[in-house]
Amino acid sequence: MTNYDENLFETLVKFGQLHVFLEKINRGFAAGNGLSMMSVAILFYLQRYSNVSNSKLATDLGQDSTRVSKRVRKLYELGLLRQNINKDDRRFVKLSLTDKGQSKVKIIQSLIKENSSVNTDVLEIIHLITQLSNSVDNLNNSNR
Repeated sequence: MTNYDENLFETLVKFGQLHVFLEKINRGFAAGNGLSMMSVAILFYLQRYSNVSNSKLATDLGQDSTRVSKRVRKLYELGLLRQNINKDDRRFVKLSLTDKGQSKVKIIQSLIKENSSVNTDVLEIIHLITQLSNSVDNLNNSNR
């Protein structure tokens, strides 16, 4: 087995374990509170990295910017995040959590700790999923 194959295998195993964990969270909290897993990921990301652009957020989460923009708009409408518009150039908008958004993240963290036997950071999960996606893309490209 090559190093690439071993890395892909390890990523797939971790993804399988995390899939069960994510489904449990999605059924238990995210869906019950009107938030998608992507919305939860955005909230956790902005808790850790405040004042980032929508494009940086999309890139770091490994998602399409249009999809992320729709989620950001929904979270803004729910009062969970704010859009800090640059006074000199209104095209530049930085995203951050509101107090309500910070509270929501704390609630989600509590529910994850209470309902999970897996002690995994949400951003680590996102990173692993992005790695898996990149591995699959690389595999598909090598087979062409």
